[in-house]
Amino acid sequence: MGTDRELIERFACRRELLSWSHRWPVGFVLAPLLSFVGLAVADIMALVFLVKEAAKFLHHVPIPAAVAADLNTLLGTFFVWVLPIAVAAMFGLLAYRQRLALRWSVAGIVLLCVFSALLNVSCTLMPDWRGRATAGIGISLSSLPADLFWAGSKAALALIPLIWLQLRSVRDRLPVG
Repeated sequence: MGTDRELIERFACRRELLSWSHRWPVGFVLAPLLSFVGLAVADIMALVFLVKEAAKFLHHVPIPAAVAADLNTLLGTFFVWVLPIAVAAMFGLLAYRQRLALRWSVAGIVLLCVFSALLNVSCTLMPDWRGRATAGIGISLSSLPADLFWAGSKAALALIPLIWLQLRSVRDRLPVG
């Protein structure tokens, strides 16, 4: 087996013995959800700040209704689709990089996507620069099948990079010929 020094050096080189993610893999289930909530709150606070600051300078400049509607759609799409998928995919890639078991990252991605599918976010930018934003979490049994469909769609999009990397690493380990 070797001397004590050789054993210590061998064990010190093993990433899974040093990494918190291997000691507490449940962190990759909860961290995406907590990160999403934190980023969403920070983004909403930034949006409120920007609208208030813009109102000081642009209160006399009306926004065309079509532009306001497009901005509202863009903001809603960001909070409901882009942000949760980006956070989920990022944590999936981090879990892959840490060589964590696939089940932990998939569980975190699915949990985040179900939570974000239950969100109903509405951002309204008024033509006279009086911004309004509302958000909430609600479960309606009549809309639950549709919510679960959207959660599955988000999870599938977020899992694409992780599955691609997993398949690539398996293919790289196969013998050629």
